[in-house]
Amino acid sequence: MKIFGLDFVNFKYQKQHPDIAMGHTPGVGASATAELGLSLLLTTIRSFNEAKTRAIHQGEFDDNWLSDSNTVDHLEVCDLNVGFLGMGYIGSEFARRLITCKVNCLWF
Repeated sequence: MKIFGLDFVNFKYQKQHPDIAMGHTPGVGASATAELGLSLLLTTIRSFNEAKTRAIHQGEFDDNWLSDSNTVDHLEVCDLNVGFLGMGYIGSEFARRLITCKVNCLWF
């Protein structure tokens, strides 16, 4: 079984091969995809903090790399603003998880 969007379905081929079953199950996989997105976001933030700290200690990174008023000491999930273009099944699930982490979610 594979989960994919309708953008990748060759309907002509599917009609020629009636033995290939196809179903429309909106929302299937949305939860798993949202959880993966959250884990990637957390990993990115963690890696940024570690990389910046390591570079500063090795003298390869100036602590004032941003303007003085915008210097980032560390990144936290609750400090983020995340924007969404559209709110389908995956976007809604991802936003639910981010809101519980006190992330400011914006969508258009």
